[in-house]
Amino acid sequence: MHWSDVAPVVAALLALTLKETFSALTEDQIRLGFHVMTNLCITRSGTSSDAVEAALKGDFSEDYDFKCFTKCAMAFMRSTENGKFNSEIAKVLANAVLPDTIKHSALDAVDKCKNAGHDQTDECAAAYEVVVCMYKANPKLVEFLI
Repeated sequence: MHWSDVAPVVAALLALTLKETFSALTEDQIRLGFHVMTNLCITRSGTSSDAVEAALKGDFSEDYDFKCFTKCAMAFMRSTENGKFNSEIAKVLANAVLPDTIKHSALDAVDKCKNAGHDQTDECAAAYEVVVCMYKANPKLVEFLI
């Protein structure tokens, strides 16, 4: 087993522990965690940092590597189950770690996108549809997704 295989679990447990200790993570702490995840997922998926930077501005690449980047990001957050978005897990995580400044808008976006990607058989395409849906629901959330 490699560190990269257990890193998502460790990150989730750390987030939940920090939640108990500090009430909620700050937006800066969340961004730092996502920076680590972004670098890991760029390497795993083979996408470019330019594609990720463009997505942060709402320009989502149709490239398959980028779609697999979104799958990696969602797996890192443990918001998928059997390759599909699990909105209940996403809500638990949002409630556990997000500060109030973004929590409610994130929960609304999760509700709007709970079925996104469920018609896809490809896990990368399914994750991509969720991320795009979340962006459309609230563009400010994209920096907490990828």
